[in-house]
Amino acid sequence: MSAPDRISDKAEQYWVGEFNRVSQNINPILTAYEGCFRRRPTRAEFQQELSKSYEKLRQLYPAKQVIEHSTETSGQLYDALEPKLERQEQEVKFLLAAAPLVVHRPSDMDLMPKIREISSIADSFCLRGRSLVLVALISCISESKHGEKLSAGRRIIKPKPAFSHGDAHNAVADIHYLEFLLAAASGPFGPIVLCTMDQGLAHFWLGLNVSHSARNEKNEISYRFTMDKKLCPRLNNEQLDEIRALF
Repeated sequence: MSAPDRISDKAEQYWVGEFNRVSQNINPILTAYEGCFRRRPTRAEFQQELSKSYEKLRQLYPAKQVIEHSTETSGQLYDALEPKLERQEQEVKFLLAAAPLVVHRPSDMDLMPKIREISSIADSFCLRGRSLVLVALISCISESKHGEKLSAGRRIIKPKPAFSHGDAHNAVADIHYLEFLLAAASGPFGPIVLCTMDQGLAHFWLGLNVSHSARNEKNEISYRFTMDKKLCPRLNNEQLDEIRALF
C-alpha cells in the first residue's frame, strides 16, 4: 500500500481519487484472504494480516471508517471461510494440473480436444460447473490464433512452463475476488461495484456478463454468465455451443 500523494500513475491517481470520493467503509478482509505468502494462509496468518492491514489502512485513510476485527471475530471469519479456502486449494491443484495445456496456443486440430481434456481434469477435482477457474482456462486457450491480443483468461492465469504453486494461488485468489463480488451482489446492498487496477481481471468480469446473482437458503450463490467471443474469440458458434454445455 502506498500513500496517495506518492502515486505517479495518472490512471491510479484517478481511481484513488474516486475511492476517496465515494468510499466510506473499508474492510481489509480480502487482503487477509489472499495472504502474503502465495499460498493459503493459516488461521494465525489470516488474523495477523487482517490486523496489519487494518493499521495500514487506518494510517492511509484517517477520514475513512476502517473495519477492525477482534481476535475472536477474525477467528470466526476464518472458520466461516473454511469451505471457500478448501475449494481454493482444490482449484490451485486443478490449475497446476491443467495449466501446462494452455501455455502454448494449440493448432486448430488440437484446440477442442485440449478443451475437453481440461474439462475432464476439472471433473476429476469435482469443479466442473462450480469454478470460474475452468472458465478462465478455456478463455486462455481460446484466444486469437496468432496471439495478437491476449485473452482475458490468459491475463489472469499467466501460464508459463515453470508455473508454480504460488502462481496458481495468486490466480485463483484473483478469481475469488469476483466470487466475493457476486456474493455481495446477491445481498440487499443495492448496486455493487468492483474497482481494480488489474485490467485482465476487469476484462474477464466484463466478458462474463454476469446476471441473476442469487443466494439460496443454504447460503449458496448461483448466477448466470455468458461464454462468447469476448472470452473465447477463436471459437466458432458450434464450438461455443459445446463449451456452454460443459457448464
